[in-house]
Order: sequence, then structure tokens, then C-alpha cells
Amino acid sequence: MNSNLQPQVDAHQISLDLEGLDELLAGAVESSTGPAEADVPPMGETEMIILLLEQVRLLNEHVSDAKERLVSANQRMASLATVVNLQGRQLESLFQYEAEAARVSVLERNIDLLERENEMLRQPWWQKFILWIKKQRRI
Repeated sequence: MNSNLQPQVDAHQISLDLEGLDELLAGAVESSTGPAEADVPPMGETEMIILLLEQVRLLNEHVSDAKERLVSANQRMASLATVVNLQGRQLESLFQYEAEAARVSVLERNIDLLERENEMLRQPWWQKFILWIKKQRRI
């Protein structure tokens, strides 16, 4: 029975929020006191020890259930922390991709301008001359 009472989780490994523990323990004390002492029939020492052992066993079950819930909640928190970290990294990548997209847009415009200039330079001299005359007439 002594092995059941040993803590299975190191208190420093899991950070716990003990808010509400006082109310839980107060409720356990109220439920364990039961009816007024005047209504309790006299019991022997052995019966009292058996009753106390049963209460200790029930309390141990409640502690085990609470521990399991806390471990489960801690695992969920760790999982959510991982998700938050991943999303943070993805957000940083998104900013980098937006900057790259803007850079690509500028480069595409420069490529279009250079291609038009290249077409102009590749034309024969007489087409360039005709275009120059047309420009002069517009002015």
C-alpha cells in the first residue's frame, strides 16, 4: 500500500495551476466528516482503521484521476505550443515570400522594358528611321 502513496511525477517537471484546490479539499473534508458525531455509532479501533484506509484509497484514486487529467492537459499545452511555434515560423516565411514576390514583380517589369528595348535595337535601320519620322510628326 505504501507504493500507491508515492508521487509518480516529479513536482518540478510539470507546472501546475493549483487554483481551486482549497475548495476541492474543503469539499473533501466536508464529505468525509459525514453526519454529526452524535449520530455515529461507536466503533472499534480496527473498524476505524479500515474506514480510514478506505478513505485514503478513495483519495488516492481522486489524486490519480487528477494527475492523469493534468498530464493530459500538459500534453495538450505542449502540442499547442508546438503548433504556435510552427505558425510563427510560417508567418515569418510568409513575410519573406511577400518580399520575394514584390522583388519578382519589379524584375518582371524590368524584363518587359528590356525586351521592348531589345526589339527596338534589333530593327533594321530603315524601320528605325521611319519610326523616328513618325515621332517627329507627332511633336
